[in-house]
Amino acid sequence: MDNANRKLSVEDARERLCKYLSEQTGWKYLKSRRCLKKVINDLVFEIRFFRHNGIVLMKVLG
Repeated sequence: MDNANRKLSVEDARERLCKYLSEQTGWKYLKSRRCLKKVINDLVFEIRFFRHNGIVLMKVLG
């Protein structure tokens, strides 16, 4: 199976996205906390990623 047709799990996709964002922004990816982190002097910035467990919202367009 080539890369174009390869399907990723949600967790794999999230991890790839976080690693990409980390490389592009220079922020550190903390896998155990599911966040990107940047420390500047005494300030700490974090972007956290959450997941929904089995909740799916649907909107019907008509």
